[in-house]
Amino acid sequence: MAVYKWPRKFIMQCERVIRNFHWSGDSEVARKFVVGFDKVWSPVKEGGLSITSMAVTNRGLLMKYWRSIRSSNKKWARFLWAKYTTQTGRITQYGVNSSILPGVRLVRNIVDRNTKVLLGDGRATSLYYDVWNGNECIADILGDNELDSTVMVSTLLSNNEWQLQGDHIQNFLRARVDLNNLPTPQGGDDHRVWMPEMRGNFTVSSAKQLIRKKYNVLDVYGLLWRKVIHPKLAAQNWKLAREACATQDKIRIGSRSILLISVTFASPMKSPWSIFYGVVPLQLKFGNGSQFFQPVECFWTPPNRDELLLCCDGAAKGNPGIAWAGVVARDADCNFIGAMTIGLGRTNNFLAELYGIIVGLEWALKWVVRKILVRSDSMGAVMTFTNSNMPWFARQRWRKIQESYDFIRFVHTYREANFAADAMAKRDYLLRNGKVLNNDERPYFLNSLEYPNVSYFRLK
Repeated sequence: MAVYKWPRKFIMQCERVIRNFHWSGDSEVARKFVVGFDKVWSPVKEGGLSITSMAVTNRGLLMKYWRSIRSSNKKWARFLWAKYTTQTGRITQYGVNSSILPGVRLVRNIVDRNTKVLLGDGRATSLYYDVWNGNECIADILGDNELDSTVMVSTLLSNNEWQLQGDHIQNFLRARVDLNNLPTPQGGDDHRVWMPEMRGNFTVSSAKQLIRKKYNVLDVYGLLWRKVIHPKLAAQNWKLAREACATQDKIRIGSRSILLISVTFASPMKSPWSIFYGVVPLQLKFGNGSQFFQPVECFWTPPNRDELLLCCDGAAKGNPGIAWAGVVARDADCNFIGAMTIGLGRTNNFLAELYGIIVGLEWALKWVVRKILVRSDSMGAVMTFTNSNMPWFARQRWRKIQESYDFIRFVHTYREANFAADAMAKRDYLLRNGKVLNNDERPYFLNSLEYPNVSYFRLK
């Protein structure tokens, strides 16, 4: 399954067995009223049961196999690359007898289009057929597959500086490439990252998410499978929401000569939505039960004498949704130095916290300080910077920031001791993406700031 393309007929036979067992408990018995299996294997929030399709899994594993051939330096991968590709780097269309090649041809384009190259020296990156600038290769932008596939990015580089020349400039202009904003080569080997995954590492789950069929997300499906609802009741509600119940009306519409082996909800019902009435009491009884909270004492400490403190916070309305970030700068004497707010467009809470720190560090360069203390109430963001486990799309900005400072220290703090940055992040929620508001003086809405030797409390 991870090497060969499975025949469609074989996959259909296997999925028929799985489908029958799912609905009737017997692989040989079929049900009359069911939900389409392509909808069942979608996520719960889209109305499915998160059951994976064998065809999608087969393609996801083939994508992993081709990516290993494409990027690995192991002997078996180099052998298969030489066997299945021409001298120009394209897949061989004839002359090779292999049971593996059909699967490679099936997934090759989608893998290459979702793989981006972070430029090192450009020697292993095709100028026109690899994605190294933006999210699409130049050949796809121009719709021209006759471009020279032997030209590498290194052809236009000299000492890690761009040297544009000849017909390449015209092709760049036709593709509307910003010649003044080309990625900066970092030297060393080129590094390929998987764009659908934030860390850049290929995973079969992200590949399946990329190629599976998508459905609309409805809030009702998220309410059905809560822990406070009995599984049997949740299953019945799900069948009703998906119109998979053998109601009396459906039986009349169907063929009258069919004998139904197992009928659910065959008795008449006044209203099909009456089954949902059982959900609310359970939520009220268990969801809002008595809880005991314990107060936790929090403290705020100023930076060292040679440090500038940046209190950072990010927020997204909807997660994902429209996001903003706020930063407050303080010195060792607890004085207010400055504050800023920036619109981040549509993203999730984690990336809002992450970009809040990155933008804050870039903004603090105007004070010409060499040591920075960053405080954030996001443990995930702090660990990302501490472990240098940055998302692939932010690595270049983070590398430039590291070169601009001698030392950057990260400290996690609770939100109750980071309320000034939280207020800045949520203040100007109408800012569009990239819009920045700077405050050299303390804004009027910051009624108070954090101070040392003051106890702040949070409920745990």
